[in-house]
Amino acid sequence: MLVTHQARAQANGINLLFEYRKAEIKQDGASKLGFAYGLSFQHDFRDRVGMGVTASIVGEDSRSFELLYDSKFFTSDNDDQTAFYVGSFIGFQMLKASVYTGKENEDVSRTQIPIGLQIGVRGGLPGYFGELKLKVGYCLASGSLGGVGNSEVSTEPLYLGLGIAYLGFGWDR
Repeated sequence: MLVTHQARAQANGINLLFEYRKAEIKQDGASKLGFAYGLSFQHDFRDRVGMGVTASIVGEDSRSFELLYDSKFFTSDNDDQTAFYVGSFIGFQMLKASVYTGKENEDVSRTQIPIGLQIGVRGGLPGYFGELKLKVGYCLASGSLGGVGNSEVSTEPLYLGLGIAYLGFGWDR
């Protein structure tokens, strides 16, 4: 007898994300606090394996954008209960800043690829759910955006975020 297993969703969910960040952009030798606000789609393949896709507006001036894919491996069945998880993430960031070139301010942008690990705790997706998470990683292609003297602007290579996902709602299969 041949038995096949299909990867099918246990549950799906949508939630809002608010994340406190180490700033992505460093200006005048100092980093400001950063924030990200986004919308996330969660999808669980099995009781212990899930993924998410998040689109966020990043930074104080809300001119930057991030799209992030993450995987989650739960320590216990996450069907209808709260469970801890570990996982990885990879994404795409389009960061924008204003740089003083010596004569005037010029708008510049940089694309970088954040990649790293995350840990967190999340409720089961069916019905209402919430999530707390910590992400640590490295941004590929980070570096200087330009500037003159003390007005140099650069992007940070360290990706560090502490977030809460709330107002989440989910549904089975």
